[in-house]
Order: sequence, then structure tokens, then C-alpha cells
Amino acid sequence: MKFTSVLLGLSVATQSVFAHPYHADHGEESHESILESRQSGFTVVSGAPGSAVYPRLEVRQMLFTKPNQWILFMLGMQRFHATNQADKMSYYQIAGIHGVPRQNWDNVGQCSSCGGTDGYCTHDSVLFPSWHRAYLALFEQSFLNVVSQVVAQYPSNKQAEMQGAFSTMRFPYWDWAAQPKPGYPNLPQIVSNKYVTVNDPNGNSITIINPLFRHDFTDTSQLVYSPFVNWAVTLRYPNSNANTASSTQQSSIDAFNNIRASLQDQ
Repeated sequence: MKFTSVLLGLSVATQSVFAHPYHADHGEESHESILESRQSGFTVVSGAPGSAVYPRLEVRQMLFTKPNQWILFMLGMQRFHATNQADKMSYYQIAGIHGVPRQNWDNVGQCSSCGGTDGYCTHDSVLFPSWHRAYLALFEQSFLNVVSQVVAQYPSNKQAEMQGAFSTMRFPYWDWAAQPKPGYPNLPQIVSNKYVTVNDPNGNSITIINPLFRHDFTDTSQLVYSPFVNWAVTLRYPNSNANTASSTQQSSIDAFNNIRASLQDQ
């Protein structure tokens, strides 16, 4: 399956439209209506809302310097994870574009020569960097839409403050080759801790399962492969392939500590 077929299809449609001038006296449709017709039914990847450009923050930078954005990030990710799996803009389905669940996304079927490959990702291809830019834009687009719903839950006396934080928010990244602070692991605790405590829109301190730690499935049947179809949650460095397997978090922390210098040299 090729997710790029959607983007390339839109590109070809645009080029073909502008190759033929519009003549009103011939009663032809306008360029805009032709484009809208050809793009109808597809999700348009527009990325973050608005025209302004704001930097992505390293995830620890967001935590320590942008506390309101960090709260929105945690609450937004929690809500994003909980979006119904049947929704094509859910965390589950957008994450699945990269591999499994094995299902068509946005009604774009598998290409005739893909040979049963899972997902739409263009690995081992010159399209790899550009494909992932569009993919991240879609992920961020859906995520920020969910965050806007979180912001709407804040009381009137907090709206301006949280809207301000939201307006410049972009999805953060983790610099896995960066030198951590002395005494801290290379895999940030904000990624490896199972629970995180934040304030909800009403100002109450709540402890939730860290959305950066795992995803909970409501249906694993489309994950295809064993043992994944038998795991109700994602596992990190699982201790076995058994149905009762669990994450061995310290092993993943140790693994990243051991390869950090190598990553930095890449």
C-alpha cells in the first residue's frame, strides 16, 4: 500500500487542471470546483493550523520551559490515544499508516505490486524523508485538533492563558543523541515512567497512565502478527512473547544508555 498515492494523486490533479486554461464562455467548471471535486472524500494534509511557523521543542525543553504546553501535551495525548479506533483520524489509525493495523486508510487500497506489505511507509526509497514529513504533518494536524478540544474545557479565567500556549504549540521531539544531565538516563523519565501527574482543566491534580509510556487497544485483531494480537497494550522491551508479557523498562533504559555515544556519532 502506498500512502504517497494520495499526495501524488492530488499533485497530478493540480498540474493537469492548470495545464488547461479556464474559459468561462465554454461553460467549464472553475479550477477551484474541479480541484474540490477531485479531492472530495480524501483527507487533506494541512499540518498545524494558521500560517505562522513555530519551532518544535525537544520534549525535555517543553517540560522545563513551557509548563502549560506540557500539560496540554499530556492531556492531548491521553485524549488522542482514547479516540475511537474506527476514526481514521485516531491515534490508532494514523499510527497504523506506518504499518499495522492492516486496514486501508482514507479508502486508499494496497497497490498492485506491494506484495502484502503492511502500511504505506516508503522504506528503502528516495521518498523516505519527504513521505515522513507529510506523515508527521498529518499526525500533528490530528493531535492539535484534539488539543484544541482540551483547551475548550478550561474555564473562562484560564482560556486566554491556555489558548496562548496552544497557539505556538507544535509536536515535540526527543533528541536521543543529546548528552543528558549528570545522573539522568538517556531515555527521559518522562518517556519511561508509567504514570504522570498533571493538573486537569479544573485545576485538580490527577495521575494518569503516561501516554508516552504505552497505548491501550480496544481491539487487537487488525495487528495481524503474534504476539501483538494477544497484547492489550503496547510493551517496551517485553520480557517474553507470552500473552502475559510485560515491559522491562530498566532494560530499555540500559540499552539506550549503552548506545547513546554511538548514536551521537551517526
